[in-house]
Amino acid sequence: MPYYQIIAKRPTSDKHYFFVQKISEELKKGLLPEPKAYSEAFVPIIIEERNPVLNSDSPKLHIYVIWEEWKGIVEEHRATAIINSYTEVFGEKYSNRISIACGFLLDEAKELGVINHV
Repeated sequence: MPYYQIIAKRPTSDKHYFFVQKISEELKKGLLPEPKAYSEAFVPIIIEERNPVLNSDSPKLHIYVIWEEWKGIVEEHRATAIINSYTEVFGEKYSNRISIACGFLLDEAKELGVINHV
């Protein structure tokens, strides 16, 4: 069975810091009740899914950020911006619990079932 190790590239997008700033601003606003429908009016949409881990008091986090600004940005850079935002707002101990960080366009999120309300 082949075994590969890939070294992730650092984000080179000029928009990286814009993404981190905007997501951080939204995180600082605090949790909102889940909307009945998602639209571009709620941007970026941040979904934090908590997944319990056996023998642990700290559930792993799956973070999904739905935002049309991701268009043209590769997945790795989307994930890095999300993790950096969480680190900036909540600290490294909290962001280290993130096991999945994905950025989606609204249509991608609907197609993949990340959001069920259309």
